[in-house]
Amino acid sequence: MRKFCSNVFTCFIMICIGQVTANDNGTTLDEEFRLKDNLLSPARYNPIVRPKRNHSEPLVIFITWTFITLTHVSEKDATLCHAASTTIEWTDEYLTWNPDDYGGLNKTYVTGKHIWTPKLMGSNAIGSNFLDNILDDAYHITSRGAVSVSTSGVICVSCSMNPEDFPYDCQTCFVRLNYGIKAKGYIQFKVPDYFRNTFPTYVNHVWSLVSTSLEVPDTNAGTAFHFDIVLKRKPTYFVFIIVVPSVILSVVTVAVYFIPAEEGEKIGCGMTILLTFMVFQTQMADYLPENSDVTPIIGLYFMMIMASCSLVTIDSIIMSNHIPASNITTENDEGEGVQKTEDTGFVGIKKRAPRLNRWSLCHYTLGAISFLIIAAAHVLLLEKSVSASCAS
Repeated sequence: MRKFCSNVFTCFIMICIGQVTANDNGTTLDEEFRLKDNLLSPARYNPIVRPKRNHSEPLVIFITWTFITLTHVSEKDATLCHAASTTIEWTDEYLTWNPDDYGGLNKTYVTGKHIWTPKLMGSNAIGSNFLDNILDDAYHITSRGAVSVSTSGVICVSCSMNPEDFPYDCQTCFVRLNYGIKAKGYIQFKVPDYFRNTFPTYVNHVWSLVSTSLEVPDTNAGTAFHFDIVLKRKPTYFVFIIVVPSVILSVVTVAVYFIPAEEGEKIGCGMTILLTFMVFQTQMADYLPENSDVTPIIGLYFMMIMASCSLVTIDSIIMSNHIPASNITTENDEGEGVQKTEDTGFVGIKKRAPRLNRWSLCHYTLGAISFLIIAAAHVLLLEKSVSASCAS
């Protein structure tokens, strides 16, 4: 009786274990273990061999790259970081089986360390990224040999920034992924027909996303692809902290010209405005990359305004030294001589003779040049703000 009860208890335990070890397809884990042992046995499978029985044909790999959000952009360091997700699919002709031989099991999961995987490398990637740990992810394998893996994370790439149109600029950055072997006919990357670029609802407070595109540059070799990201700067912040104060100060520069040369504040005002624009230019340099190939429009604007301010200051120095106020002696009612200053009507000039001389001509010439430079600077900045656009 005791032996009978022991046998019944043992059968009950075995049934419970069988139920616990059953997977979603109704097969037991023993069958999945047996499947993996047969598929990945060293006698049958080598993870360093390209899984293509016909070695004269390239192995086609389908890849997608989806932009999720922008995390960081540094114009100074010429880097762009963004979160992305990617899916890689290919057919491994050595990882096929008959599901009936394994209790109807038609799929399984393994890590990338046990099977052949395409070794993707970011040719312009900076630092570590989520692709470095892709071998630790779970790879989905079907009974027909279809292998796929999906992963996501943050990747930083070097990006050539063009500061010419700052702060109305657009920047185009590339994520370039290459396969280690460049032999033609070995690997061929393709973008699946079902893939469509997606646009996130939120990108960044400074940048807006214009377009993204995933392309394979060389369809014959197919050993590389690149993902293009086109960004447009939102200029409101820089307009309020740099452009608007600069425009106001340029108007003040014009007003300084009309201060009489005899007033001591004229030179001081000109020097103060000149130093203020130098501070603005230093502040702007903190945002822009060190690029000698192009000249930023905002930098050219500052240089033109500073040149105009310098001319006004030089004019003030010349007028204060060569066209002093004239003292004219007249007699009052009591017959005594009185000294007084006579205004000739010239802007910023008080002198005795009502005729022009070389110094007054220099005064008006410098003023005209200053006004023309200021007007040209504002036209240049306005034209760039109106015509700024990104080619998507």
